[in-house]
Amino acid sequence: MNRTILLCLTGLSLLAGTAWSGPLFDPFLERFQVGTYDDPADIELEQGFPADLLDPARVDTVWISAARRVLSARGADADCFLSRRLLEQHLDESALTAWLARMDRVLNQLETGSFQGALAQDTDPLLAERATRAVFNHLAAGRVMQAAALAIRLRDMGRDLGL
Repeated sequence: MNRTILLCLTGLSLLAGTAWSGPLFDPFLERFQVGTYDDPADIELEQGFPADLLDPARVDTVWISAARRVLSARGADADCFLSRRLLEQHLDESALTAWLARMDRVLNQLETGSFQGALAQDTDPLLAERATRAVFNHLAAGRVMQAAALAIRLRDMGRDLGL
């Protein structure tokens, strides 16, 4: 029973997008943390910065698949189904359907790197992650001004967004 409750809470926390279990993976930060840049002589620089500093953040596919399992759980998937049952107990059918559709759109936006929304929305799930991914997509597409504008907005609102 405790395992099931723990799995349910874990599934729900995945949908909440907390910083410690976030859906984005930053390859530069990972390399930095494991000591890749300990020797300055080994760092390839581009205009004074490490050349791979702006490697795009990647979506953690395990995180996304776990979130999708919770969203689409049915009776056969007992652990995730219980998470779904908790949602069903607190939301009526139309509210649950709307919430599940919204979460599906959020996950799709995160996976594709598209971003539709204002940064001022406090209750928008995974807002910072989706906007961060959109910055990298703008850069990859050569839309430097859009990337810079969104990055500046993210920087200015970083504390409010949990960055």
